[in-house]
Amino acid sequence: EIILELLYKAAIGHQCHLILINTNDLHAGLGSALLLVKEVIDIPIDVLGHLTEVIG
Repeated sequence: EIILELLYKAAIGHQCHLILINTNDLHAGLGSALLLVKEVIDIPIDVLGHLTEVIG
């Protein structure tokens, strides 16, 4: 939930469309969200890597 909240705040902070995830696989869902957010707001690689480590 913490990661989802961070992604939500990141999307809102960059005035992007909110990325909604509808999946039973939390890790897969977060991974997809990270990729989408990376495309939309271009998160720095180091930040993306950190979030990925937290998820994994």
